Amino acid sequence: MKRIIALGVLFTALIASPVLAQGSNKIFPVPVPDHGTVRFSIPESWTAEISARPGLPPTVTFKIPDQRDAQLLITILWSPQDDPEFTKPESIKAAIQQASAMIQETAVQSSLAINELRSKSAVGYWFWATDKKPAPGEFEHMANGALPLGDVVMDFTILTHAAPPESLAVALGVVKNATRVAGQ
Repeated sequence: MKRIIALGVLFTALIASPVLAQGSNKIFPVPVPDHGTVRFSIPESWTAEISARPGLPPTVTFKIPDQRDAQLLITILWSPQDDPEFTKPESIKAAIQQASAMIQETAVQSSLAINELRSKSAVGYWFWATDKKPAPGEFEHMANGALPLGDVVMDFTILTHAAPPESLAVALGVVKNATRVAGQ
């Protein structure tokens, strides 16, 4: 499953319910160098940690406590060359297809369906996979995908021991409902 985690940082996106968890949420801001701030609305029970090195894309790890250590990892990527194709649905779909082809070798599923993920302003793609032989302590299941947000792309991975996780719709809602504030 280490390969799956590494690919999750490549490019990721998933289908989500537009409704977040019942109850209250909190805003978790993630500063993105030279690209403003991405804000996530997450359930109060979730915790979050940002990993970032100067000038490199930040990765935020959301821990989902009610799902046996499930995690939502999001890396916020941008094009170093300001390539306008970087955030286009066709580019994202091609990257997700490539990631799913690499995962296919170790997946239980005979084929990994590429699914569409829509936010209010963008289209992304995702797939779901189950590892054939996870090492002890590794996650058995994952969703991997990407969704653009302005001039950045949210590459995400959901890792879980449950299939499908009860919190899948909530995690996808966190991705779909993210907002970006430029210049902050």
